[in-house]
Order: sequence, then C-alpha cells, then structure tokens
Amino acid sequence: ALPISAKDKGVASPIAVEVPRQCDIKIGSEGVPLFETHADGKAIGITQPLLSRTYSPSFVFSKCHYQTNVPQDPFAVQLLNTEQFPHFARLWTRGYDVYTPAFNLVYKDNSDLHPLHHIAGHGETGEKKWPRNDNERRDAHVRMKVMLNIHHGITNSEISSMTAGGSGGGGGRMITARANLGIYGLGRRRTLDQLLQFASIALPDSEFRGQYGNEGKGCANLNWVSYDKSISPRAN
Repeated sequence: ALPISAKDKGVASPIAVEVPRQCDIKIGSEGVPLFETHADGKAIGITQPLLSRTYSPSFVFSKCHYQTNVPQDPFAVQLLNTEQFPHFARLWTRGYDVYTPAFNLVYKDNSDLHPLHHIAGHGETGEKKWPRNDNERRDAHVRMKVMLNIHHGITNSEISSMTAGGSGGGGGRMITARANLGIYGLGRRRTLDQLLQFASIALPDSEFRGQYGNEGKGCANLNWVSYDKSISPRAN
C-alpha cells in the first residue's frame, strides 16, 4: 500500500496502523522556519520507515555518532520551536535523514504543565524554572539566522559580533560569521538550496523561490537526496 498524508485524498490502506506525522512548515516572525508543535498529519499503512522533513531534537532515536557529528548548539539558548529547523538543517546537510516509523513503541507527553520561562527563575511554589534572558534569546536568534543566510532583522553590528573582528562588506561578514559556527553550522554533504527544495519552503535572500510550507501537501512521498559519502559529516 502507498503511504498517504492525512491532507492527501485517496483510497485508505487495508492496514489499519496510523502513525502521527508532522508535515507543515511555516515561516516564523523572525524569518526562521517553524514546525508545528503537534502532528498535523498521519502515515497510514506503511510497512517501513517513511522519509520525513520535520524533526524534534527533544524526541529522537538514532545511532550515537549522530550526537557527536551534530551536537546540540550550546549557544542556541532561550529558544524552543525556533531551534528545531536549524538543527534539522545541520543534520540534513551533514548527510543524516529523518523518518517516520512504521509504528510507535514509545511516546512522549508534550503537554505544557507550566510556563517554561519565568522572570524570577522560580514558579509560585518555588519550583525552579529557566530564567528568561532576552539578550541571550536575541543572540540565539541572530545565530540561527546567520546559519540559514537570513539577513532579515539582523544589524551589521550583530553580524560583526560573530566574526571575531573580521572586516569586509556585509556579505563578507555574513560568510565569515557562518564559517565561525564550525561544527554548529551547516555541513557540506548537501547544500542549503537542496534543503529548501526538499522542504518546499523559501527563505529571504535565497535563490530558491518555493511555496511557504505548502500546508503539508507533498510530504507523503519525499524523494531522497543523495550526497557524496567521501565528504565527512563533520566537514564545515
């Protein structure tokens, strides 16, 4: 049976297993792509993992070398949903792919029991919470935009702060800032433009002009994008 998206019309599979699946990708107010918080689609009747274009670093199963080749960015703080697509961009350009499983064995309760951030760093009953820091949050947003080559909403001084005093025009500083991300930046096995085409989205200052999010359509049967295995996944 062919896998189908919940938003695609067609004949249902004779296999009754349905697996929640994220499809929609939207462009956030900061210009960074965002995944839906909850699954907005489903895979029906698949008998093997189905290639996906969405990802949650808080609930993922993989081989251990994925964590060493694409480690969490310690400077991407104060971000929740905004950090997910940039992390996906890093792993995808380094040759890793994401799949929806044929069936789920483990689930995660993603309920918001209380606000994550609190000005004082503690809740009403004294429980410890992550203290809000707007400066850290702004720096993290700039970092994500630099990695994805998004010029929207970034000042020259913010770009310069990531170039270790490097000189040159605005475009040159952006290139230097991206290079300075090192292992926390994009890889070389696949390009950013290939990723945008795979995800069917467009970003400011990108040569690719696709549809924004496409409302989940087209995520049912994605085409795998090949890469040069001679290039190390740690190459920047």
